[in-house]
Amino acid sequence: GGLSFSDYIRSKILTGFPWNLWAYSFSSSIEIIQILNKIGLFAFNLISITIFMMPAILLVKAETFKKSISLIFIIITIFFFYIYGNYTINQNQLFLKTVKDKFYIKVISPNFKLEYGLSNKEIENRLSKLVKISDPDNEKKTIFIWPEGVFSGYSDEILQFKKLLKKNFNKNHIIILGTNRLDPEKNKFYNSLIVVNNNFEIIQQYNKQKLVPFGEFIPLEGILGKLGLKKITEGHGSFLKGREQKNLIIEKLNILPLVCYEIIFTEFIQNSNKDTNLIVNISEDGWFGNSIGPYQHFSKAIFRAIEQNTFLIRSANSGISAIINNKGQVVKKLNKAEVGNIELLVPLIKSKNKNKNDLIFFILLITYIFVFNIYKKNNGR
Repeated sequence: GGLSFSDYIRSKILTGFPWNLWAYSFSSSIEIIQILNKIGLFAFNLISITIFMMPAILLVKAETFKKSISLIFIIITIFFFYIYGNYTINQNQLFLKTVKDKFYIKVISPNFKLEYGLSNKEIENRLSKLVKISDPDNEKKTIFIWPEGVFSGYSDEILQFKKLLKKNFNKNHIIILGTNRLDPEKNKFYNSLIVVNNNFEIIQQYNKQKLVPFGEFIPLEGILGKLGLKKITEGHGSFLKGREQKNLIIEKLNILPLVCYEIIFTEFIQNSNKDTNLIVNISEDGWFGNSIGPYQHFSKAIFRAIEQNTFLIRSANSGISAIINNKGQVVKKLNKAEVGNIELLVPLIKSKNKNKNDLIFFILLITYIFVFNIYKKNNGR
């Protein structure tokens, strides 16, 4: 109980950092984690900690019968989760065949190096490569998802290359990508996800709300800035924080946008628009280098797809890009540092049922405390 509560607090205080909760140990056990949609991340995290800690009961001074009952209870719980998950996944395969609303989406992964101070010519070369990898079909209505980070440190500089887009894309095409956008009133920048048409005109914009401490902003900047501390990313000073969780509406698409690090926060799913029928996550994973980071980051996307019961599209530069279905199954994937594109006629699914708060977690936590106190009193006697 104490470990799960500390994980909860870590995920909520200040900016929150729910990076590697115990629950993510089950990211490859798709059947078991289907229960997420019903009970939520933190309740499942509490159960996960219980499962991992249960062998310690063998070391406790208690009757063999009581120990056996406890272990059997955990085994039955895991078995129940697996059966429920397996049934849910099988039923979903039948359900997907009945979904009529679909949209053709293409995910682009360019694997650009993390470089700043690029000349206009170098920016144009990057844009040309993105266009080439996108390989647009003039006859097919398509949304292209380009990753975050490919134009980091730049703002409207990329918008000057309208001719390049007009030459290769037409009115059937929409592009979603990451860039930095200036707020002229505050004279500061947002880390933004923008939607542009084939004329490179910005149709919609989402400003990232969860910024990475020391990566995108300096906490207590007035004090720490004077001590010489600065964010590790190049380009503009500390980014402005987006204030509004607003979906992107493109024809029949109702998209929940998540920029990079925001994918680790279940609260975006809990607070999502009831009409959400797709999640789009763009990311720059080059910062992780050759570490396990990109794989850990990717695993969070599987959890968010299950929690929302919606397809999730992920485009990551130097990371893992994928199309994940509403049950967390990876339909198509580009591995870390792999250059290319993946495409799919994506079913648009609205979540009829999802866990919208952390009530179940607190009910379980209070139950744990109650049972522990009873056990403690009995042992005292």
